[in-house]
Amino acid sequence: MPEVTPTKEEIPSPQTKGRILIIDDEADIRESLEVLLSMENYVVELAPNATEGEQKLAKSSYDLVLLDLMMPDKSGLDVLQDVRRRDQQTPIIMITAYGSLEVAVKALKAGANDYFSKPWDNEKLIVEIGTSLPRGAWSKRTGS
Repeated sequence: MPEVTPTKEEIPSPQTKGRILIIDDEADIRESLEVLLSMENYVVELAPNATEGEQKLAKSSYDLVLLDLMMPDKSGLDVLQDVRRRDQQTPIIMITAYGSLEVAVKALKAGANDYFSKPWDNEKLIVEIGTSLPRGAWSKRTGS
């Protein structure tokens, strides 16, 4: 296997908590989550739609995925089901502006670890992400 040189963003600092992929078609949502999570010492990657998100997931591994439910190119539930066919371990938290109990139950049954409605409570989201991540996930993947 060829040796891969990590980019500056992939080199962990001692404070790095994990690597998170955000898949959401709304730029404001992606950017606000990126700022919030970066301030909490997560390495964050962004995908503006389901297709790009699935491409990133096929090429790389993440410690957690934040996945929008409604995107123009593909439903977040479809992405969730595709990911779960290949990967049962990576925590996936669904986020949506179209929150309902029925949709939340459907997402959880399809393999989501949790479900947040927009706008979300930053503190609760940070706690859930911390709880969902396997202990030492970043250091196990990077060998640090």
